[in-house]
Amino acid sequence: LAPATSFVLWFFFLMIRRPPRSTLFPYTTLFRSNVPVRNLYDRSLPDSVAERLAAAGVSADRLILEITEREIMEDHRAIVDVIEALHGQGVRISIDDFGTGFSSLTHLRKLPIHEIKIDQSFISGMLDRENDYIIARSIIDLAHNLGHRVVAEGVEDTSTLELLRGLGCDAAQGFLFARPGPAPRIRRLIETGPARDPMGLLAWNRDRESGVEGKS
Repeated sequence: LAPATSFVLWFFFLMIRRPPRSTLFPYTTLFRSNVPVRNLYDRSLPDSVAERLAAAGVSADRLILEITEREIMEDHRAIVDVIEALHGQGVRISIDDFGTGFSSLTHLRKLPIHEIKIDQSFISGMLDRENDYIIARSIIDLAHNLGHRVVAEGVEDTSTLELLRGLGCDAAQGFLFARPGPAPRIRRLIETGPARDPMGLLAWNRDRESGVEGKS
């Protein structure tokens, strides 16, 4: 792990470590971390992640590692091996900023992907630009047909949220739900705020998975 990425993983594993009474977030919380492409060439990455998960007593399926679509385009065998090893441990793999990298469908077919995140450039224009709406709808349909979960990025208003709900999108993130902030405030939001509101994330996960999510 690169030093910065290693610190991020260590820090949020510390926050969600067992026993539950010592944790900053509920035990069902899922955590996300972006992974730079340089780390994906490091074949020791899966072992490093496994060691940190074990030390913190955290289940691997609570961790979602996000890889941008542009980065998986490199299609290097080392990257594929590392992603497959992480998946084999139970870590979930998410393709971030989907729709901006011109990746081939081969990547979606051969990589052990858990979910696809639609880039906010399409989400923000769905209400006003028909092409953005069509692209978002097509990505949702494609991802579901391949068995992947879909997250919409950059949702900032209820009209866009309702439109995505109608298209069958599984979850959303954006300023409509919460803005970045200190960990104690985020925990309060998870426990009592928008994430548990009828318009929020928990009420709109289509029973594909339980729990709430936080991003490092």
